[in-house]
Amino acid sequence: MGCTPSMTAEEFKLDDQQWKALCMIEEECKLDSSYIRKFYKIYCTIDNDESGSVSIGEFMAHFDVYPTDFGRRVFSIMDADLSGQLDFVEFIGSVFNYCSYDSRQLLKYAFDLFDNDESGILDLEEVNKLVEYVYGDQMDDKVRAILGGLDKNKDGTVSFKEFVTYNKNFPIMLFPAFRMQEQIRQKVLGKSFWEKRNYAQKDKDFEDTDATLVDKLQQMSKAQQAGNMDAHLDEMSKDMVVEDIEDADGEGPVAFAGGAEGLQNGTGGGFGQGPVHV
Repeated sequence: MGCTPSMTAEEFKLDDQQWKALCMIEEECKLDSSYIRKFYKIYCTIDNDESGSVSIGEFMAHFDVYPTDFGRRVFSIMDADLSGQLDFVEFIGSVFNYCSYDSRQLLKYAFDLFDNDESGILDLEEVNKLVEYVYGDQMDDKVRAILGGLDKNKDGTVSFKEFVTYNKNFPIMLFPAFRMQEQIRQKVLGKSFWEKRNYAQKDKDFEDTDATLVDKLQQMSKAQQAGNMDAHLDEMSKDMVVEDIEDADGEGPVAFAGGAEGLQNGTGGGFGQGPVHV
């Protein structure tokens, strides 16, 4: 195993151990030298104080990421040596992985942050904490109303399959996490690069579900940029009364009581009533 001959450790200011790690990333991620140099150029741009490393403040500011516990946790996972700073090898390896996640993998990434026993199940309190973790102080009543209908079978827990189903129906639930990935992708090689890569690697078993969720997330992102997110959510909710997909229990399509009014108000006949099989 070795790096492309045209590259040297000195070019990226790496020691021997970091150089070997970069060569491994090049091979495993199938990145040629031109892409690695693009990553390094971005890395140097983020490093405003030219310290040779990237702080969490520099990272958040460059990618315009709102400072939530989720964002800080993502950074801490990237920071493999727990130094509080990202060196170039940590940056390219972790950013590449994070941007390569499809929507289902990103949901699993978020889910696993709270699935400490790796059971594939969260209790309702953990799910609420997860969503609060992602939103920070920007969580609103629409999101709280959706959370009220999570426990379909009233067993006090949510499986990962149920979690995926709800995020497909209500992408607002973890929208900031997807938005963060989108912002990083846009500034690192561009949206089209990651879309082409994900399409080539797509798991065909989940292609339809993933495509549906991605489409909804992209619509929400455009609405947010245009400053009309609330109107867009109200319009989306009209189509959420019945979703033609199988629910986690395999009992057929799921109808959500309350429709647009329930999502808007989060009270009375809203989503807190939970789904009804149809």
